[in-house]
Amino acid sequence: MADELINLDKALSFTEDENQSIILPPELGKVDAAQQGFYLVGKILGKRSFNFEAFKNTMLNVFKPGRGLDIQLIEEGRILFHFIHILDRRRVMESRPWAFDKNLLVLRTIEADDNPLRIDLNWSDFHIHIHDLPLNRMTKEIAAFIGNQLGIFRDVDLDKGGQGWGSSLRIRVSLDITKPLYRIVKIQLAQRVQSIISFTYERLPNFCYWCG
Repeated sequence: MADELINLDKALSFTEDENQSIILPPELGKVDAAQQGFYLVGKILGKRSFNFEAFKNTMLNVFKPGRGLDIQLIEEGRILFHFIHILDRRRVMESRPWAFDKNLLVLRTIEADDNPLRIDLNWSDFHIHIHDLPLNRMTKEIAAFIGNQLGIFRDVDLDKGGQGWGSSLRIRVSLDITKPLYRIVKIQLAQRVQSIISFTYERLPNFCYWCG
């Protein structure tokens, strides 16, 4: 719908009256911030249609909002989530990725003055385990560097001393879901020693096994 409006705007020739902008007074129809609530917009990444009532009941059950949540299906298959309390919205975003019927639910935070039809829904956060790193490379700096090669680095799980332990380094990364998932990456270590690190993804929903 948003793209159609942009193309229509380019194709139309406006009259002199139509070409004038209507300036809305800032105070006109403005809702108090405390009454606006907190919003997310999302979509289910899948080609099949879905039962919205089943989706709504499932999400209300798994999100468990403490102060209330309204879910509405809007244009272009997008879904609007209206939370009463910001902590409920924050908890949902921090617990991503979510899925319905094994299909990814892409979510983005929006404000009350945003247009939910114009929000980019091509990115989603995932927890990724980086395998085969030497112990002395399991640091925040290395995690951020690798994470930014995959997408946009968000966070890493380290101990109180700022060190990672175990068989993998767990990072949180925002990924462009229009691109294939990384399975391995070649890295150059000290003294020109080349190594291969591999990745596993937590709670990975359905994705194309052909193109990745």
